[in-house]
Amino acid sequence: MHQPLINLAGLLLDLWCSRPAARDFDRSTHWPWAVLTGDAWVAHGKVVEQASKHLPTSFGRIPRNPQEKISSGYKAWELLIYIYGEGPGVFFGILPDRFYHHFCMLVRAIRIIHQQTISLEQLKTAHQLLLQWVLDFEILYCDRNQDRLHFVRQCVHSLTHLARETHRLGPLWLSSQWTMERAIGYFGSLLRQPSNPFRNLAAQTRRVATTNALVAMWPDFEETKGDPRGSKDIGDGYLLLGPKDTSAYDPSPPEQTAIDSFFSCRPNIHQGTLYRWGRLKIPSGQIARSRWKELERCSDMARADRNVKVRGLILLKVSLYALMIPQILHNDVIHFAEVRFCFIGTSGEETQAFALVSLYSPPNEYLLQRSHTTLAVCLYRDEAALMVIDAKSITSVVAMVPFPYTIDGCSNQYFMIEHVGLDVVEEHTDAQEDVE
Repeated sequence: MHQPLINLAGLLLDLWCSRPAARDFDRSTHWPWAVLTGDAWVAHGKVVEQASKHLPTSFGRIPRNPQEKISSGYKAWELLIYIYGEGPGVFFGILPDRFYHHFCMLVRAIRIIHQQTISLEQLKTAHQLLLQWVLDFEILYCDRNQDRLHFVRQCVHSLTHLARETHRLGPLWLSSQWTMERAIGYFGSLLRQPSNPFRNLAAQTRRVATTNALVAMWPDFEETKGDPRGSKDIGDGYLLLGPKDTSAYDPSPPEQTAIDSFFSCRPNIHQGTLYRWGRLKIPSGQIARSRWKELERCSDMARADRNVKVRGLILLKVSLYALMIPQILHNDVIHFAEVRFCFIGTSGEETQAFALVSLYSPPNEYLLQRSHTTLAVCLYRDEAALMVIDAKSITSVVAMVPFPYTIDGCSNQYFMIEHVGLDVVEEHTDAQEDVE
């Protein structure tokens, strides 16, 4: 965790912010990459701060304003989300093109390395990207200038070994320090005697070890939490959660058109009376909320959990409301959508859960190629792209952050951030098959 976060991210920020520690031996020359200085650094910090409210609660601690907090206890987790999650979006248009392209190369490799499961082909891709990044780093930043030799810190060289060590030892989450530091924090929270902290720590550790030993010998001792009251298990690790409508819901005309289009192709599924469900728990442990309930929250601190990644959709040809675009959704194509609400239908004696969503447009192909597939910018189409999907096709909750630039004359665009550590989208380019 320290190598790509505390060390490497710190080096990049030292260079981009033109900090004295990096300027020690090279104070006279102009740095084309030193773009986060003065008012630009202040404005960038506000962009990061404003983007945080669009991150789902499952992302954990959100990055604070780096301009104000980067030197006062900025957490490694914040750097992970800030640099390798938000980075391709918030540094777009700030870093010069060649440095931005170079940075995105690193982001793609680190995202692959942080996956829970990594294929051999992905690991080879990450290895090639990291080797190329280290070589280009010396060309772009050092430029054969001996006064810049201190840029090539140990954290830069160690990237050349990262993929090989992952192949030898397994994914990073098996050997990272997150677990150890979490344990340290947990035991620290148990201390209640400041007069004799070490003896108290030993007693608390012994108590936890005894409890774990008893649970290992008699698993029935472990307390298990049941499903929340009022929830509905729909199988395969999916769980519908409240709030739920107490009376039948009357859909709007665009919503009714999308629902009718879906069920007209599914004569074996009976819709029944429409009652909306507000949340859906998915196998990853994340909880997808709905636009229906999220927009009722007026707090500025509320975070968005209604944007999801959808995969494995059943082949279905529909006409999107207003646009009326014939569209086929393929099993292996990835889509991003905003959940409006969930509801239940029946097929014989079986109960099935569905979600009414608004599909985002396919990611901008030019930006995908320019950013090594790390920047997926999609157009939000609202009611123009409503459709019903199987709730079990939702695989994760993602963040859709407003993109501050106008692309192709459209301003209502968002860039996607997926939880770094969950399996990231393998190839965004697959999503280009969205419309036929």
